[in-house]
Amino acid sequence: MAVRRRLLRGIWARDRSSTQNFYAYTELTAIAEGDGDGDVTGTVNRPADTRVTPDTATPSGVRISVEEDLTGLELTISEQTTGADSAELADGLGNTLTTTDVSGLGPGDTFQIEHALRAGEEYIVLIGADGEYDRGAYNEDPDWPYDGGSFEVLEGIWARDRSSTQNFYAYTALSALSDGDDDEAGTVDRPADTRVTPDTTAPSGVRISVEEDLTGLELTISEETTGVDTAELADGLGNTLTTTDVSDLGPSDTFQIEHALQAGEEYIVLIDADGEYDRGAYNEDPDWPYDSGSFEVLEGIWARDRSSTQNFYAYTELTALR
Repeated sequence: MAVRRRLLRGIWARDRSSTQNFYAYTELTAIAEGDGDGDVTGTVNRPADTRVTPDTATPSGVRISVEEDLTGLELTISEQTTGADSAELADGLGNTLTTTDVSGLGPGDTFQIEHALRAGEEYIVLIGADGEYDRGAYNEDPDWPYDGGSFEVLEGIWARDRSSTQNFYAYTALSALSDGDDDEAGTVDRPADTRVTPDTTAPSGVRISVEEDLTGLELTISEETTGVDTAELADGLGNTLTTTDVSDLGPSDTFQIEHALQAGEEYIVLIDADGEYDRGAYNEDPDWPYDSGSFEVLEGIWARDRSSTQNFYAYTELTALR
């Protein structure tokens, strides 16, 4: 069966993405099952590098979304990407699936990563080195997503974050709500804030993974999170699904976001202000993931497209509704 995939955006770290840069690869081609070396089922090409970051020490690449089952990818290294040793395919959460030695290759060279990619899933395609390498990128307003027919390139990935989990932001409790009379379907509680970041201007919160169909979330604002105006539920890529006015609320106040959440999907729960606000966080070795039974809190989000396994932002409690 032919497999389709889509290129969505660049990734600047295992959990650091960028919609301003298309990193490392100039061409990505999907390979479907077939005779011999397999059949090409779609290709994404982008313009030549317009930027180079020298002496990079972290893996970089792109996040893709796959629309058909594939047997692998064919990749072309960009003109300014030099000194790389290995290429890697990881799942959407950054877990390594396979690596390929590219130490004998350089700018303009093409190679293949042979590994099954499943329709409906996201993957991260990285390049890196044992030491330092130079990372090329196209950054003259890349036109995300790049559609390869069988896949899309969604965003750039500019580094892999290997640091430990240290912060749980903004919410102290999260509860799931079920169908009916807004019955609670599971709750995550975390300790009180141990850190505050004043005068924050970017949305913050947490990423969650939903295990059962829910009708919404009940959230408690953390003790040091003040001056906020809006709470937001977004899909796993950061696209806004619904917003809630919290301008009259403050630390330890509880409210609900009413919106359907589907089992098997990831969502981002954010808090923000029209201007600046203070963001509280718990950072005394948070124990990721936090499991409520009907959903899990996976990591902190310190801006709409910036994630952190060191920080659990903005919410101290989230409750699922079903």
